[in-house]
Amino acid sequence: MTIQGIVFSLFPGTGIPRCMAASGVTNGDDRPAEPVLVTSFDFPEQTAAEVDKPAQEVRDVDAFLRDALPPSRITSACIVNPNDPPDVLAFVDGAPFGIEATQLLPPEPELDKANWIIGRWKSFEQFRDEVLERDPRSLTQHRGLLTVMHFGGHEPAAAKRLPPKRANVGSAIAALLTATPVVRDGMHAANPPPHLEDSEVRQWSSDRSIIFTWTQLPPWYQSPFYNRMGFELALGYHATVTRSDLRDELFRLIDDHDGQETETLVVTLNAPVRSGLTFPSSGLIAKMLFEDEQPLEGWTPAHIERVALHDQGEKQVKWILGSSPWT
Repeated sequence: MTIQGIVFSLFPGTGIPRCMAASGVTNGDDRPAEPVLVTSFDFPEQTAAEVDKPAQEVRDVDAFLRDALPPSRITSACIVNPNDPPDVLAFVDGAPFGIEATQLLPPEPELDKANWIIGRWKSFEQFRDEVLERDPRSLTQHRGLLTVMHFGGHEPAAAKRLPPKRANVGSAIAALLTATPVVRDGMHAANPPPHLEDSEVRQWSSDRSIIFTWTQLPPWYQSPFYNRMGFELALGYHATVTRSDLRDELFRLIDDHDGQETETLVVTLNAPVRSGLTFPSSGLIAKMLFEDEQPLEGWTPAHIERVALHDQGEKQVKWILGSSPWT
């Protein structure tokens, strides 16, 4: 990989990153160079309530319609389609309209699917849920801080930068309970310099699957997790995604939904997952796909006539197959 830039955004009014990534192009003689993104940090935000899959699909299609059409054309809110597929019934210009819905989540083909980026996010969510079950008085040393859990440290191999196995989450909880936070600035907490001694900036769990770092949150910060526990959690990890990876995942999603009953598919990116958390790096993934001028490379599915990409965070819609049926 040839790095062309470091991409990051800051939490408003602070020096704390919301996400960090390196962008560039791939190297190698076997394949043409293409855009690549290596994510290293996510500060997830609770932007919605936790929902099941049908409710998530309705939520995503409602958001899509708000960004695709003027309010006067949306007759009422979407509902779950009782004759699924397609997943959702929308109501536009007084008429029902079936829409199939899915989310594109970042793939990572160099690992087995259980360890894709979404698998790391789920491990983070599991750890977060476990922490919420603890008495906040047992974690007072973290009060007012952003505690960053880094999966696997600085190991170069992706297979060694994985979250702890489900059975080992207890060791990470134990490390959190006994940790003595070393507060650094936001950038050092998000991306700790490898040359510093562990005690200067970070502390490991006993199985060395997680490193913890810390930075100070502003006094006005609030979230449901923070209001309960008195501190917040963020995620450090290393994950690589290329344009080809995104195209392959897009092909897979379209093919999975390509039934005779489906004419229109909405693929949502940069949106809350079912837990209600939004991972900011998903916005970088969405940007990469939206900048791809030929994401389908001329391929067309057997039945689906229209495919729209929806960057929910940026409120952008792009039809990559067919055009809007409501023009």
